[in-house]
Formats: sequence, C-alpha cells, structure tokens
Amino acid sequence: MLTPDMSDTGWWIFAILSGLAMGAVIGALCQTWRKRLYALVLPPLGGLATALGRTLTQGDSAREASYLYTLAMLSGAITILIYLPWMRRQIALRQEGKAVAVQENANKYAWVFLGTLVPVIVGVAFLVH
Repeated sequence: MLTPDMSDTGWWIFAILSGLAMGAVIGALCQTWRKRLYALVLPPLGGLATALGRTLTQGDSAREASYLYTLAMLSGAITILIYLPWMRRQIALRQEGKAVAVQENANKYAWVFLGTLVPVIVGVAFLVH
C-alpha cells in the first residue's frame, strides 16, 4: 500500500536496505567484529542470490524478485528484532555455563516464533505492496 508506484530502481534500493537491516539484526547477536561483518554481508547476499536465481530460472520480472527479497528480509529482521532480548539472554546464560532449557522446549519455541513470523510477513506484505 505504501509503494504502488515505486520504480524498479526504488525497489532494488529498498531491497538492499532491507538486506542490510537483516544483516545488522543478525550481527547484533554476534560476539566479534569479524562475525558481525560476516553477518552483515552473507545473509543479504545469499538471499539476493536466491531471489535473482529464481528470477533467471523462472523468467519472473526483476521487480517481483526485489519485492520477494524485500518481504523476506524485512520480515525476518523484524521477527528477529522482536526476539533479540530473549536470544541475547540465552547467549549470556550459555556463556556463564548455566543450563539452557531450550532443547527440551524447542518445539514450543519454534511454534511461538512461527506464530510471530506469519503475522509479521502479512503486515509487511500489506505495507510494501
């Protein structure tokens, strides 16, 4: 709804910014600068390669690829940002050597994460399309 008349160049700029946002959110979980740099570069490039590969193999438009890439990166970044405090706490507990009860509740955590991700995807799709 916010981008009905955005040009292809605008979509690619938006896609690059959303990829950098995803990398920055993932990098916030990393402990060293080297890992933060990898987190800033590798996930956006992997997603971009997937979107462009789909475009080339399926014959879709570049606009659709940039839209899907933007949707995936923004939704993932927002969802990770929601869970960032919890993830940091789990990392701190693990570093302190305290038992982390994530494995026994992994199924529950996966459903809660998925239950958050789906509304975020729908909301982002509504806003950017």
